[in-house]
Amino acid sequence: KVIKKLKKELDITTSRLTGLIEIELVATDEIFGKVFLSFIQNESVNYINMLESGLSSQKISFLSERLSQIENELGDNEDSLKVFLEKNKNYSAPELQIEYLRLKRNVELQSVLLSTITSQLEVAKIENLDNLPSVVILDDPYIDDISSLAGNIIFYILCFIIINSFI
Repeated sequence: KVIKKLKKELDITTSRLTGLIEIELVATDEIFGKVFLSFIQNESVNYINMLESGLSSQKISFLSERLSQIENELGDNEDSLKVFLEKNKNYSAPELQIEYLRLKRNVELQSVLLSTITSQLEVAKIENLDNLPSVVILDDPYIDDISSLAGNIIFYILCFIIINSFI
């Protein structure tokens, strides 16, 4: 029953162009309406900030794991190159040169990856600290003054009628 009433009284409009979401509640109890809209506003902001923080943490976690993998792979590739050079002091044969170039290329590739992932991890950590909320509240919930304006108009009309009836 309450949900049906809220569905009838609650109006949510979204602008696809601007991303603006407007929530309007036409309630007979003004205090309930204001408290309810404040609750929706606060919970929405908290939820979106929690999602963004979670995504940022997931990114940092992924980059940290990837960095560890690359460090291990780089160590393995450096060891392979070292073993090759120890076994082959003179690698003038074409097969040995190709093997040397392949091992050297793997070490260089892993070094570049290590550098790139390290810088991306640092950027992600900084962005996590500087994370500004993407939700901006333009207006806090308020009670529309139309009902009080209508009451004032009726009051002035009654005063006018009473005053004119005595004149």
